[in-house]
Amino acid sequence: MLNWIEERTGGISALKNFLTEDVPGGASYWYVFGSATLIALVIQIVTGIFLTFYYAPSADTAWESTKFIYDHVTGGAFLLSVHFWGASAMIALMTMHLLQVMIWGAYKRPREIMWVIGVILFLLTLVLGLTGYLLPWDLNAYSASQVSIKIAGDIPIVGPAQANFLQDGLQMGTLTINRFFGIHVWLIPLMLLGLVGLHLAVFRHNGAAGPPADETPRKFGRFFPDQIFMDTIASLVTFLVIVSLAIWLPAPLLAKADPTNSAFVPSPAWYFFPLFGLLNLLPGNMFSIGSFPVSGELIGTAVVPAVFVAILMFLPWIDRSEEHT
Repeated sequence: MLNWIEERTGGISALKNFLTEDVPGGASYWYVFGSATLIALVIQIVTGIFLTFYYAPSADTAWESTKFIYDHVTGGAFLLSVHFWGASAMIALMTMHLLQVMIWGAYKRPREIMWVIGVILFLLTLVLGLTGYLLPWDLNAYSASQVSIKIAGDIPIVGPAQANFLQDGLQMGTLTINRFFGIHVWLIPLMLLGLVGLHLAVFRHNGAAGPPADETPRKFGRFFPDQIFMDTIASLVTFLVIVSLAIWLPAPLLAKADPTNSAFVPSPAWYFFPLFGLLNLLPGNMFSIGSFPVSGELIGTAVVPAVFVAILMFLPWIDRSEEHT
């Protein structure tokens, strides 16, 4: 059977080459962040598919269907909590993966394209978390997403079109939920899967960068079984942490969204705390360019993030050093 498959697909020899690949510097737990992030993505996709069996995306049914999952679906509260904490785990692991690549200088030639794809994957993961935040349609989801749409609308030139597309009406409602639901369930996951495949293909072409040393590694290890064992341990730990958090700290569900409740103070997801903290530090009106006033909100929500993303994207060309330390 294996010979039959090999003759027609070449898959057996390709798998053998993949498993027996040398790992420069030897197997290391420093290399596990990518695999752990991939496991978190799989957890999100699997739990998300099951949640869509019961979730109804409209202003009249979003909160009610989420409440139904909590109260009446067998294991529903646990499944929803795994999805909730899996989002945080995925963003945390993606951040650590990017930091590890940055610190080790693994973004340099010939891995520039792989780095750019990784940065885009990181941004899409943040968008995935942002769009999923609205879907329970409780007070916090409504108010926090209202702030997010306002921030998107304040961006010069493209802002009004963005806000109009996301909200689609005078106030948030069914069309808003459908926009966020479509982006969260279909658009971003498809883009993520495509880019993950491309990222892995480029990685296979370039090979592992190895440890942050400028000399040729003297020690090598095998991907199988050495590195796969470490990746499996890291993935298992990731899964157990997500499950533990889901059991001991279930995902919260507040009262249903109420557009007339102006007293409620929303709390953003933890991965957007730096952005909201920056907004609190910057003054209202900072300066003007001609007749156009430049506010602290514009600087904090558009200029600073845009500069940060641009630096990340072009880091391989900004840092022209050949050294990997």
